[in-house]
Amino acid sequence: MIMGDLSQAFLKFSKAFGFLLLLIVILFASCGTEATPSVPQLCLMKNMDLEQEVCVPGDFTDAVENNGAFGSINIEEQVLAFFFEHGGVHFSEIENRSFEVSMLDNFDEAYYEIVVQGILSDGGTYHIDTFIVNRDSRSFYVYHNKSGQYLKYGWSMSYRSATSPIWSYRLEHGGAGNRSLEQGLIYSGILRIICLHTGSVLWNLDEDIFFRAHRIFWSECERFVALDNPWIWYTDVMIIDTTDFSETNLIGVTGIVDAVSEATNHDFCMSFGSDHHHTLIGWVDDSTLEVEFYWLTTEATIVRGTYQFNIITGTVIDIAIFDDE
Repeated sequence: MIMGDLSQAFLKFSKAFGFLLLLIVILFASCGTEATPSVPQLCLMKNMDLEQEVCVPGDFTDAVENNGAFGSINIEEQVLAFFFEHGGVHFSEIENRSFEVSMLDNFDEAYYEIVVQGILSDGGTYHIDTFIVNRDSRSFYVYHNKSGQYLKYGWSMSYRSATSPIWSYRLEHGGAGNRSLEQGLIYSGILRIICLHTGSVLWNLDEDIFFRAHRIFWSECERFVALDNPWIWYTDVMIIDTTDFSETNLIGVTGIVDAVSEATNHDFCMSFGSDHHHTLIGWVDDSTLEVEFYWLTTEATIVRGTYQFNIITGTVIDIAIFDDE
């Protein structure tokens, strides 16, 4: 008799518990429909440094919170938000770029063209690059100037730029280079200096030379711009003089190696493949650049330190050696 009463009680408890659990599930499901959708993220570049990539909320936050995902945002803004979030393309100085979106005709699927332009000192624009986006297939294409066709890509691309202090020039780096078609990878095809008064190209590096601008620094007087080019075994620094657009590569200046050798009592390996890195720190004055070096000696040791190089006189000053030699 007691066992029968216990069974009846357990059965009633199980039904009550099941009903309560069902109510909880329904309550959470109804709350879930009111959840705020995720905010689109714009992946930008900060401080011209690859290690400083950050993602910040886009300009679509209010519309998303008030109207649901994308809500009342027009289709062009939806495409642009999708491109920023999923396109794998990172822009430095994004405030100095403009993005025009339009739908392409004569396609069964919805393809959109995004034209990226740079902003001039008077508010005008000049062309940087063109992309095509298909949101349905999550496909992205970049225009290749040499071949006149679009390249499909599925990895990150960076468009770097550095505007001179009083907006006379802008150095730009990025795009699909000539070797992209040959090797199946996106090689940066733009390395140029733009006049911000006219939009004309004042200087550019041949597309077949693969140069990766890592850090870019303008001198305060705007005469010089310095950029470094990091590789596995070496890092070079290029300095461009805007008076005649001549180029100086620090890795080729023998006076620098001689001065550091004399100061450190070491001979250094200069052959290809040896660790020989010049890394930009910044301008000390209008013509003197501070550089960190990391060099392999002929004794198979590493010497690290800094030196300052005056681009006008070609002299090396203030060599300092790090204690962890």
